[in-house]
Amino acid sequence: MEYLKVSDFLASEAEMPFLLGAFYGRYCFTDDGSLIYTLSVYRKSSYMSDEAFYEESKIDYLKQLNFQSEISQWHINNNEKIKRAEFVFVLENDLRLSQSQFFARLYTKILLSDFVGNNNFLEERKKFARAFFELRGSIDTKRPLLAKDYFYNSILELKRISLFLDNLGLSINVLNINFRDLQSQYVSGENRRNTQLRINLYWYLEKIGLMNIYKAEIVKRAYGIDYEYTGNGYYSFECRAPTFNKNSFQERINFYATRILNNDLTERDIKNLREELNFDENTNNDFKRNINIAQLVRYQTKDECAACKNKYNIADRSFLLRKFPERYYTEIHHFVSVGKEKELDVVENLTKLCPACHRALGRGKASEQYQKKLIENIMDANEYNLEFASLIFESDDKDYLIQKVYENLK
Repeated sequence: MEYLKVSDFLASEAEMPFLLGAFYGRYCFTDDGSLIYTLSVYRKSSYMSDEAFYEESKIDYLKQLNFQSEISQWHINNNEKIKRAEFVFVLENDLRLSQSQFFARLYTKILLSDFVGNNNFLEERKKFARAFFELRGSIDTKRPLLAKDYFYNSILELKRISLFLDNLGLSINVLNINFRDLQSQYVSGENRRNTQLRINLYWYLEKIGLMNIYKAEIVKRAYGIDYEYTGNGYYSFECRAPTFNKNSFQERINFYATRILNNDLTERDIKNLREELNFDENTNNDFKRNINIAQLVRYQTKDECAACKNKYNIADRSFLLRKFPERYYTEIHHFVSVGKEKELDVVENLTKLCPACHRALGRGKASEQYQKKLIENIMDANEYNLEFASLIFESDDKDYLIQKVYENLK
């Protein structure tokens, strides 16, 4: 069959949350690099002995995959180049992209999509999450979890789950990641299983639903939860998501602090964060973004300017805040700007600047030489900004990255 070209897929201006979620969750290259594909697995369960139902459900599932997708090209795999896959969506790699190049362009496309960071696109977010989690996920019949193997080729790919926390609004409470390479069986070589990502099943059933009737029936038999078809490509369930305890805010803060910001917070810091962010103590399990990522970075990192801290003291470049007299006024700067109307609002792309440097980095505000020096200083001070720029611009050449960041200043 004729496959969609990767150039057309990446250049399309259409919103396609389901396909983006599918490729973001798992993409593979054929050995010769000519094809890029995402896949869905379909396995029998000991809870289901009805062979006829299993075969019928596969036909239904393929229909649901194409119903959910913006481009209906899911099919049963019959290509010998594609291994260990039953249902596939295939792209022709006409650009001859490497794996890192494809992920970089996929990631940028997702971040610039309207449904990311916008609470008005709730159904699109659900489609993205459904494709990311369910296509390769399995129902844990002993504990209420939907689990999937979590593949990654780099540290930045490993961190890609943060997109759900930063811009799609999942609570840190519903997610759990199990790094199998830290387990004794993996270290000894006895059983080298993949890292596994798990999401609370009750939350997923209520907020997202399942599009696979076979999995829906497993849930019904294992947990006694009935379901019905919505008519929109998935099955809804009569269950309630758990109410998480009220320390979810602190857990979220701790997640950022330990994951990327390397900053221990005192109880006073936590209190100030709550006050500044107007954090609602009432538990909110809705599938929407409710925390300003830039504000988290502002109040979780030291008050120093990444662009000039080696030359100036922050006290000489800013002023103390009236509300928080121990904190200096700073600006949170998007290091890489690629969209005319949208910034890449993820932690790895944010950096703290003094007012003077922030203003100097506006397009045409200072000399080219000075702006490039500030960009270089930021890269030296913030390794995550450097990693992010390397991902977006598909290069490890520092001079090239400085030039690209400079060209994209706003």
